[in-house]
Amino acid sequence: MSTRVLYLYLLSVLVCLTVTISPVAVGLEITGVSIPQELENGTKESIVLDCEYNYANEDKNIVVKWFLNDDPEPIYQWITELNLRQPSYRLQGRINMSYTVTPSTNLTRYRALNILRPTTDLSGKYTCNVASLAGEDSEERQMTIYAPPRSFEFNFTKTNQESANFTCGVEEMFPLPQVSLLLHNPNLKDAQSIPVHSNTIFSKGTYSVVIYKELMDKELPSGGPSEIECVVFIPDTEFRRKKVLHYYPEHLTGCGVHTFRWRIISIIIVTLLVVLTLPTLMFIS
Repeated sequence: MSTRVLYLYLLSVLVCLTVTISPVAVGLEITGVSIPQELENGTKESIVLDCEYNYANEDKNIVVKWFLNDDPEPIYQWITELNLRQPSYRLQGRINMSYTVTPSTNLTRYRALNILRPTTDLSGKYTCNVASLAGEDSEERQMTIYAPPRSFEFNFTKTNQESANFTCGVEEMFPLPQVSLLLHNPNLKDAQSIPVHSNTIFSKGTYSVVIYKELMDKELPSGGPSEIECVVFIPDTEFRRKKVLHYYPEHLTGCGVHTFRWRIISIIIVTLLVVLTLPTLMFIS
C-alpha cells in the first residue's frame, strides 16, 4: 500500500470517528401543542394552551408568541432573556399571569396560556411560534368555543287541506350552525334531505337561523304518519340536537276533517239537549 493511499484511508477513518463521537446539535423544535378542541361557552373556569419545545444547549434567549386566527399581532408573547410577558388587549385580565408549566426551566416556565373563563370570542385557530438564535418553529391548532341555542323550536302549520309549512328555528348560537330537515321514509333505508329556505341573523356575537319548507301531502310517503326531523349541529364539534314531528295528513284532510267536524257537531248537540231538558227534569223532580 502506497503512502498516499494509507494517508487517505487513515483520514477517512478519522472523519468517521469524529462524526460518530461528536454530539449532534439539536435545533429549536416544537414537540407538542395541547389545546382543547371544543368546549361549551361558560362551562370552564379556566383552560390551558400549552406549547412544548426542545432547544439547543447554546440557547440563552427564547421568544414564545401565541397568535389567534390571522391577526399579525400576537395575543401573548414571552421574551425569556428580559423575563418580559405581554398579553394583548384581548387577554387583559383574562389569563392567569402566575401560571407556570411543570416541570419547567428558565426557558420554558411561561410558555403556556392559562385562560380564565373562556368565551366564544376566543374561539378560533391558535398558532404557537417559538424562536431563538438556533432556529424557529410554529404549530397551529383549532379551538371551538360554542354556544348552544337559547331556544330550539320545530313545528308545522296547515296552509290548506293538501299541504303544510314546516318551520325550524334556533336562537343565539355560536359559531354559525348547520340546520336541516330530514324526511324518514319507511320504504327507504336512509333519511332524505329536504331542500329548504333559510334566514340567518347575526347579532351581538351570535347567530339565529330559521329554515322553512312547504310540503304537499301527496309528496309524502303513504301508509302511515310521516316522520320529519330537524337537525342542528355545529361543524368541527360533537354538538348535535334534533327534534322530530310525526305528521298525519289524513287527520286534517278527507275523512279526517269530516270526523273532526262531526265530533264538534256532536258536542254541540249534546250540550243543547242538556240545556233544553234540564228545566223539564227539575220540574218533574
